[in-house]
This record gives sequence, structure tokens and C-alpha cells, in this order.
Amino acid sequence: MALVAAMPVLGLFASWGRYLSDERDEYQQGLTFRRIAIATNATMGAAVLWGFLQPSGLMPLVEAYWVPILWVAMQGLFGCIELFAARRRNERA
Repeated sequence: MALVAAMPVLGLFASWGRYLSDERDEYQQGLTFRRIAIATNATMGAAVLWGFLQPSGLMPLVEAYWVPILWVAMQGLFGCIELFAARRRNERA
């Protein structure tokens, strides 16, 4: 049952890889790759920090399946930041 429950998340990762390999617009591909890289670094940084704070009792134990959920949320957050920054640049021009 655990494997069946994990399949949609694994499919999400596969779809990102396929999207990056099929994207013809290099600018859009670069933006997506940048967002994925930033989200990956932020998620791994948060996971490492949380992991080091757990043994001291400062943070509760969190199930590992929350890491990809945080990764997707970080992509959305940085996508919104990118969008607002682009709009702000266009307003100045």
C-alpha cells in the first residue's frame, strides 16, 4: 500500500524531468530549472536544519514524506516571487 501511495509523488518528479527535457523555449526552461534548483536548496537546507534541531528536542519528529511536499511548496513560493519581481521590473521600464 505504501508503494501505491508513493506513486503520484514519484510521477510528479518524473513529470518535471520530462518537462525540462521537452521544453523548447530555452528561457522558460532556464526559469524552471532555476526555480527547481532554488526550491531544492531551500528544502534541503530546511531539512538539514530541522534534522540537527530534532535531537536537542527543539523540533518534533516529522515524517519524511513531507519533504517533497515542502519542495513543491517552495517551487510555488519562488515562482510567485519570480512573477512579482518580473512585474515590478516591467513597471519600472
